[in-house]
Order: sequence, then C-alpha cells, then structure tokens
Amino acid sequence: MASDPRHPLLADTSSLIAVANTDQWDVLAESVALTTTNVCKHELQNHVNANTYAPEGSREQYLKRGSQRVLDHLDEDSSSWSCVTVVPRPHGPDAGEESLKQELSEHGDSYQVVSLLDGAARRSIRRLVDDHGYDIDVVDGKLHR
Repeated sequence: MASDPRHPLLADTSSLIAVANTDQWDVLAESVALTTTNVCKHELQNHVNANTYAPEGSREQYLKRGSQRVLDHLDEDSSSWSCVTVVPRPHGPDAGEESLKQELSEHGDSYQVVSLLDGAARRSIRRLVDDHGYDIDVVDGKLHR
C-alpha cells in the first residue's frame, strides 16, 4: 500500500465492506482507484478481530469477510487503493464518517466522489462540500443492480 496518494474516490468503512461482499469484488478491487482513512481501516480491523467465530450467513460474517477482503487489498503492494492518515483521529460510533469530513476539509480538492452508506453522514458531507464550494459528488455506497 502506498503511503499517501489521494485518488478521486473517497470511501467509508461501510461502503468498502458492501463492495467487498458483492459478486463484482474482484473486478472492482482491480479496476477502481480509491482512498480511505486510517480511521476506516481501524474500523475494518475491529470488525475482523471482533467476529472471530461469525456464524455462516450472519451480519457478523458479512462484516468480517468484507473487512478482511478490504484489508488484504489495501495491504497489497500493487493495490490502487490508498489509506491516508487523519489527525487528530476521531473516536466514537461515527469516527469513520468524521474522518472523511476531516479529510475533505483539508484535502477536498483531491476528490471527485465520496461514497457513504449512511444517509445522515451523506447529508453532513454534502453540507461540508457545499460550504467549501467543492465540486464533489456524494453518493450512496451501495451497488445497485
């Protein structure tokens, strides 16, 4: 994983997990260049560690499998995915979304699209984008068929 390149797509934890759990994972992992934050990466690691014995078909298995796929891809040297460090690091249940807000506040000109699953987080990010006058699309992170 490269240290700090910023790709035009910024994604949160839930969006990454959703993509990793689709049939299109292999294609998307290899063809999309995206950026996430150290906080989202930490949330992914927490999902992997917390769900040691996730039952087949459970939400815990969905989180663990998706998180592990994303972490493995982020750690590949040839990956076109990057992880940027956000300081100070936010904490709490919305830390991932808050880290995206921090990243956009400091480096918004680097991004064209922000992908989030949470509706409230999308609205909050849209306000930030509007307040700063950035030309960024804020989208639902779910893949629609």
